[in-house]
Amino acid sequence: MGNPDLLWESSKTLNTGLSFSLFNNRLYGELEVYKRGSSNLIFYVPRPLSDPISRQYQNIGSMNNTGVDLQLGGDIVRTNDFTWNMVTNWSVVKNKITKMPEETPEITKGTKRLEVGRDIYSYWLKQYGGVDPSDGAALYVPVEDYVPAAGSEANLRVIDGVSYTTDYNNAKFDYSGTSIPDLMGSVSNTFRYKDFALSFLINYQRGGKFYGSNYQTLMSVTYGSAFHKDIQDSWTTPGQVTDIPRIDINRTTFFNGTSNRWLVDASYVSFRNLNLSYRLPSELTKKIDVSSVRVYVAGENLGLISKRKGMNPTESFDGLNSTRYLPSRIFSLGINVSL
Repeated sequence: MGNPDLLWESSKTLNTGLSFSLFNNRLYGELEVYKRGSSNLIFYVPRPLSDPISRQYQNIGSMNNTGVDLQLGGDIVRTNDFTWNMVTNWSVVKNKITKMPEETPEITKGTKRLEVGRDIYSYWLKQYGGVDPSDGAALYVPVEDYVPAAGSEANLRVIDGVSYTTDYNNAKFDYSGTSIPDLMGSVSNTFRYKDFALSFLINYQRGGKFYGSNYQTLMSVTYGSAFHKDIQDSWTTPGQVTDIPRIDINRTTFFNGTSNRWLVDASYVSFRNLNLSYRLPSELTKKIDVSSVRVYVAGENLGLISKRKGMNPTESFDGLNSTRYLPSRIFSLGINVSL
């Protein structure tokens, strides 16, 4: 459905920065502090259930981003034959929603909820409580003042003085962190010895959460489907302590329903590339009438360390994944010739 009142999003930015170089460029860096405000944000807003159109694009509010970017670099070792250069980057960003429409002060979409005072990537999920060791039932934090319906009193469990429910439909929704990391950064090093050069780049992230929907699917109980190997750790025996409930084909939603159970630390270290090269001596290149020749061997996407093996936290900034392959590991051998 069209919206004749739809406006362009607008933004205002304030940046201030400092660049410096010291000791004959032996040490250099840049510092930037910014604040970017966006208004008339366009979102796909749910319509009332009585409306034949379920959603419509609308300008619903405002938010701002504040952050700090810092880069430091320099030659740790500098001699006639050998140089070791290192460059590091750090980025911190904070997001905050500052305005929502009066008629819809809260909008929930998928695993996220938009609300003033929260960031745009705040998770809004049912609260998982673990596994009852007596029968392997999945436990959830119940809604406030939860009273089981007549005949379903067994859904209420009290374990170590804490109340839980085994009824997923009565699990409590609550904010469960954000996909925005506490820190993002990279480290690059370049070593040069005469005509040889070796360089590598490492990217990393600390903090933030990732919703592992692929893992959730592989942990579902469906006949004829593929399982994750962790399904073997499901509860099987009274008294068994495990974080994976018993398999019950008749209660699939209760077993793997969408909740904060599937959130995982999004911190990672990525070994992005490595390059080793050799530049032929000028005495030799002059004989073949070229300016320079460089032979190199390189590798990309050499490794990724994350909380869950096979998960790629770099896939999306909003903390959601899809059925995509990890970035391909690439090795290459080449020659650069300058005429």
